[in-house]
This record gives sequence, C-alpha cells and structure tokens, in this order.
Amino acid sequence: MFTLSNITKSADQTYYSVSSLACPSCKGVLVLDITPAQLFAYNQGMMIQDVLFDQDADVRERFMSGWCESCWM
Repeated sequence: MFTLSNITKSADQTYYSVSSLACPSCKGVLVLDITPAQLFAYNQGMMIQDVLFDQDADVRERFMSGWCESCWM
C-alpha cells in the first residue's frame, strides 16, 4: 500500500502534482508530477511499480514508507 498526498491538477490539466508523506526523521516531503493515467491506475488500486514505473526504487520507497533515502541509510 502506498499514498499519494496533496493531489493537485496542473493549470493545463496535463499532469497532477502529488506529494509523499513527511519523512519520519527529517520531515522532508517529495513532490512528483504524474500523468492522468498514473493517477487513474493509483485510484484503481494498482501496485506502486505499475503506477510509478518511471521512478527509481528509492522514490517508490518514499511513497510506501515515507522514509527518504538519506534517512533510511
């Protein structure tokens, strides 16, 4: 299970900005732009590797656990 927070549509409606939960250690938040198709997949309950397929594993981990790469290490 993973969470996309603060979902905001762009002015031209071509993408959505989403943010991660705050890191439990440093309280940092990661913001990404995703496509409408990715948001649809998220709302359909798809797995994170299918929704954020274009992101590295450490970014996907951020949206699953909240931990950022530097605090996790």
